[in-house]
Amino acid sequence: MRGSEGNVALCKPLRSDKQRAIFMNRSTMRASAALLFFGVSGTLAGCVSPQEQLAQDQGTCANMGATYGSPAHTRCMLQQQQRRDDEMLRFTQQAYLNQEMARTAQEMRDRRRD
Repeated sequence: MRGSEGNVALCKPLRSDKQRAIFMNRSTMRASAALLFFGVSGTLAGCVSPQEQLAQDQGTCANMGATYGSPAHTRCMLQQQQRRDDEMLRFTQQAYLNQEMARTAQEMRDRRRD
């Protein structure tokens, strides 16, 4: 009898459903935290003060031949701002897509386990 009871204990699942759910939630949170960390660190790597950004933009426009105060300079400055806005939009969209892919993958893992 003792021997058969020992075998039954070996066949028990290593984790209960509740423990598995907690583990999966922690795994999802870790993955989300990693994505957030890399996204924020990528954004902060290109972070400059508004004064530095203005100086960079004015330097870019001056290198392109636009003199300060001219219509060409104004257009150039607006183009620099539009470029940054477009970059931020692409970054935000990519972060959203990454989040959706992680959520979909988690749902697929959950369905496979059920």
